[in-house]
Amino acid sequence: MTMPKRVFVSYSHESDLHSQWVLDLAGSLRKRGLESIIDRYVIPDVPLPQWMQNQIESAEYTLFVCTPRYKLRFEGKDKSSQGVTWEAMIANHVLYSNRTRNHRFIAVIPDSGSEDDIPLPFRQFKFYTIPAQFDLLVGHLNGEPEVLPPPVEIPVAVSDASSLAREAAETVPVVIETDGVPNIDAMVVAEVNAPVLGFVCDYAVVSTRAGPEVPVWDNQVFFDRPLLRGLKRVEPQQSFMAVIEASSREPVCVTARTRLYIHSTVGHGSQVNANDPIGKIYIPKANLIHPPFSTTRGQTYSSSLKYTPILAASLWKLGADQANRPPYILECESIGQSGLSAVLAKTAGLFSPADTLQIGMKVRRGARLGTIRDGVDTDDVAAPKAGTIAHVHVKEGSPVHVGRTLVTVRTSATELSLLLSPLVSAQPAWFDLASPISGVMHPTLRPGTAVSPRSVICQVRGNNVVVSLRIDIAEGQLMAYHKQGGERVQFGDRLASVLGVGLIIRAPLLGTFYRAASPGAQPFATVGARLRAGEPAYIVEALKIMNEIEMPFDAVIAEILVEDGQGIGWNQPIMKLIV
Repeated sequence: MTMPKRVFVSYSHESDLHSQWVLDLAGSLRKRGLESIIDRYVIPDVPLPQWMQNQIESAEYTLFVCTPRYKLRFEGKDKSSQGVTWEAMIANHVLYSNRTRNHRFIAVIPDSGSEDDIPLPFRQFKFYTIPAQFDLLVGHLNGEPEVLPPPVEIPVAVSDASSLAREAAETVPVVIETDGVPNIDAMVVAEVNAPVLGFVCDYAVVSTRAGPEVPVWDNQVFFDRPLLRGLKRVEPQQSFMAVIEASSREPVCVTARTRLYIHSTVGHGSQVNANDPIGKIYIPKANLIHPPFSTTRGQTYSSSLKYTPILAASLWKLGADQANRPPYILECESIGQSGLSAVLAKTAGLFSPADTLQIGMKVRRGARLGTIRDGVDTDDVAAPKAGTIAHVHVKEGSPVHVGRTLVTVRTSATELSLLLSPLVSAQPAWFDLASPISGVMHPTLRPGTAVSPRSVICQVRGNNVVVSLRIDIAEGQLMAYHKQGGERVQFGDRLASVLGVGLIIRAPLLGTFYRAASPGAQPFATVGARLRAGEPAYIVEALKIMNEIEMPFDAVIAEILVEDGQGIGWNQPIMKLIV
């Protein structure tokens, strides 16, 4: 369990207004997940000098609230109060013993104050003006720098074409693009190699902090943009390939350092070793730098987006055998975000969590989470809503004030609606729906119900996420569920079977659609024709390469949705089929 950092606040009693300012500062720190301590929060059970020494020794940080009077008392020039002078003696001793290395003491000054109010030995260290720099102070206390450094770039080897490009750089053509189409003569080709051992992947997940008081990352938004494919221009700092590392399940993304164009890439899900070729790129001779791209781990496409494995099961279980391959996620829509409810102290006293209280535990509304004892009375702390314990903010026996956040309860899960590609079933014309995560399955329809791509066939409730599953079948009928309602399912388990009356073929890559192998040749597919699995259905030309797209299963062509010679996008519907 991660406990909040303890921060002792040293200040001088000067006026009611100043004391209230300090009280507000301490309360604001507690609202940001830091256990601030001031003398007004407790009744010391030891002599005051010993209590002050104990607080400085036990706190990870001590804040000096610097004012002109505080400085005089710190330096022993104001004898009206000895508390600050005693704390100054301890702080100076610690600084002297550490040979002036300071990791524990931070000066803060009100907006109306001055740097001259900081005691001389500590004026050389970082200080903050409050409230203007309150967020920076919180970041310092949490060990977060003012500016996050850019991700460490792992150099990636490119082919020998880079050296040829330097030789050709003196004769750079003026025209790089014509009507958005790259001039191939103005380019050189470089090879992209896999940065790590793993699986080539198209997708990633954006994560955001669940809240300022919850020091964990929580998957909240599914980022369903495919990485770039086929003759697409890539701008600097834009990612165009990714490899899921086999050991860590973490995406390692290939990110451009200059403008370039995709030549070709290996297929989604391809298993690769480190340094294996995974693609080729065109690099304009005019923009050539070495290396033209790099790999980044954990951050890509934008410094504000953090990529992490999807849900509890990671992006894909790539490399599994055909029978257990997960469904291909075609669409992902966020229905609702996870909700957090803070349980606040209603009385002041000492908080004691319940013996059974732990992160991840499910609680009912009104469930007892602990007690607050104020010396005479003991008050129960109850859960305001049903949910799951997300974080416990206060240690056993710690003093709390009214309004202090004690526990955070996750009251709802992230809700996603996924459209999955159908998996071929053992039964003719049947297609299966498989689970993209582990969790508990709940059916939503009766067998025999007609279904479409908008029909939610079932839900799977996982760890902090609920996914509503749909299947990419234009017209069909739900035939059977393979799991009972409330039954635990694993990633890749087959949940239901659908009789496919009408299905859709989608484009697997970007390019130009052609019905035949050459002009005037017989089309591969015509309306009403029946094609078998493995037979060519159409061609996609990408970067002057003619790619034959095969039928995934036996079916009759019901409708062709695009014109011959038309440009098509990734995942675009191409044909409707009747099984």
